Amino acid sequence: MMKIIQICLISLIYLINPISPIPVHAEGLDAAGTFAINDPGATSGDIIVSTQNGFKRATIPYDNNIFGVLADNSVVVLQSGEAGARPVARTGVATVNVVMANGAIAAGDYLTSSQTPGKAQKATQSGYVLGIALASADKDGQVPVALRIEYAELTTARNANRLLEYLGASFFSNVKNPEQFGMIVRYILAAVVLLISFGFGFITFSRSLPKAVEAIGRNPLARHTIYLSMALNVGMIAVVGIIGIAGALLILRF
Repeated sequence: MMKIIQICLISLIYLINPISPIPVHAEGLDAAGTFAINDPGATSGDIIVSTQNGFKRATIPYDNNIFGVLADNSVVVLQSGEAGARPVARTGVATVNVVMANGAIAAGDYLTSSQTPGKAQKATQSGYVLGIALASADKDGQVPVALRIEYAELTTARNANRLLEYLGASFFSNVKNPEQFGMIVRYILAAVVLLISFGFGFITFSRSLPKAVEAIGRNPLARHTIYLSMALNVGMIAVVGIIGIAGALLILRF
């Protein structure tokens, strides 16, 4: 449905002014929707990501929240009616601000977000990308990009180091949000409490069960006493588990 609307709008432009070609300096060669950008420093050509605090410039390499490119000079803009909204291109071709953080860019290279706010860089390993460069660049500036927001498996395969880098980037991005960081800490503490309580129960039961079976084999007449002792051990393990669950819930609640 969206593509049909875009085709109709472009056709209407040609009907109104059929001799005017699409300007070559246009930043978006496809329809762009408008969104409220919660980042005063964002300029046209910057990579925009979706966050809990709204749309902002990307600051994390290979960010999996890449949303699109700020394109103030898009040929076709689908207005949302929201105050202060700006065009963001998500498909088609857009002019993107780039930096040479990962070296010079060649036509055909995948581009992704970088640590420089809003700027794209050459993707040198597997991760989320913005799209494919349509021109080369050997210095900071702008290049046209065929937008294709996806996970790209490049020549550098995913490995433990890449996973750790991704987790570290995600963790430190949450540090910027104190409320979200506090929630992460609470989840970690709750998980530790649960692991300790269930680990204690498992170790206690695994040690007591073989001894009880051995004791019954040696002294069958005392099996009732041994059964009672095993029941008490199981009850204690259950109590410790319940205390662990209660402690974890309290940590998550407060």
